[in-house]
Order: sequence, then C-alpha cells, then structure tokens
Amino acid sequence: MLSHYTLAVADSGYIVLPAFRRCFFFNGAIMNRQRRHKIEIVVSEIEVILEEEQQAFDNMPESLQNSERGNQMQTAVESLQAAIENLQTAIDA
Repeated sequence: MLSHYTLAVADSGYIVLPAFRRCFFFNGAIMNRQRRHKIEIVVSEIEVILEEEQQAFDNMPESLQNSERGNQMQTAVESLQAAIENLQTAIDA
C-alpha cells in the first residue's frame, strides 16, 4: 500500500512518510504544516507587539526619544523586527 505514503528526499537520503503528513525540510529536519502554522501565529503576535512599541516610541516627545528609555525602546523595536525576519526565514525554508 505505497499509495498512502509520500517519498521525501533529504540530504541524508530518502524518507517514507504517511501521505497525510505533508512535510517540509528545515536544515535537514522535518517541519510540517502544523509547526509552520504555530510559527505564523507567533509572528502575528510579535507584529502586534512591534506595532504597539513603535507607536509608543513615535508618540513620545523628541526629548524622551533621545533619552536612555527611548534608546531602549528603539533597541526593542529592532529586536522584534529581527525576530520576525528570523521566524519568516524558518517558515520559508
């Protein structure tokens, strides 16, 4: 009953998988749709937090934007952007 299976090719060789489990490869490891979807949800949540943090920074007076607190907020925004980019790379891999 090989019709119920999918043949996947990895760097290390062939892997036979049940057909209902469509899988993707990420650095040699299998990432299925369910895990990709979980990452997409996390990305969405981070995007909301990023937008809130950026709006809070933008609404600060310029004198506070140039303060230590403003610098910390800007660093947080940059870190959130990098996290989104890294997670998108994992999804797209």
